[in-house]
Amino acid sequence: MNKVMNNFKRLGNSTLNEIENENVKILDHLKIQKGQFLLPFFFTLNKIRTLGMKVLRVFFIKNYCNVCRMNLKKNFQKVILIDLTLMILLAIGFFYQSETILAFNESMNPSNNLNDMLLGVIALIFLILYLVNLYLLYKFKNLGKQMYLFIFIMGIVISLLSGTNASGPVMYTIDGLGWSISGVILGFLYFSPIKKEFEK
Repeated sequence: MNKVMNNFKRLGNSTLNEIENENVKILDHLKIQKGQFLLPFFFTLNKIRTLGMKVLRVFFIKNYCNVCRMNLKKNFQKVILIDLTLMILLAIGFFYQSETILAFNESMNPSNNLNDMLLGVIALIFLILYLVNLYLLYKFKNLGKQMYLFIFIMGIVISLLSGTNASGPVMYTIDGLGWSISGVILGFLYFSPIKKEFEK
């Protein structure tokens, strides 16, 4: 009798274990199915996040480039204004040279009415062209870029033809700064992204 009861107990325990194992398998299966159901959702979220990062990166780089270009344009315009200021100072300083310097220049270059008139007309034309050119450069006109190199070379030729001249320390400094600024402008026009602004 005891053996029969023990067999029933073993059978009952094994049945319970099987039922529990089946329930666990069912629950595990349900968990896996639930996870698999959510996989497309997480995959979609990941795609959206990746796309968002790409959009933000492109947007940031584009804005950064626009800011850099705007800063470059402002800096270029500041250089043009500095050049204009130096030219005005040079013109004013020309009328306030010391008598010693004027006497030396007259002794080195004897006055000749025809030559003086010719050089005066050329200098006046050069000055007008230079001022017009600075305006065109400030407004980023393509004609201004084409004119500047020509005017720069013209300025070198005028300097070479003007003969031996003395100048005071202030005039000498302003003249040197003017040539330096001209080099900066040429660098902007031909060796920086600012040249694209003149192609519009």
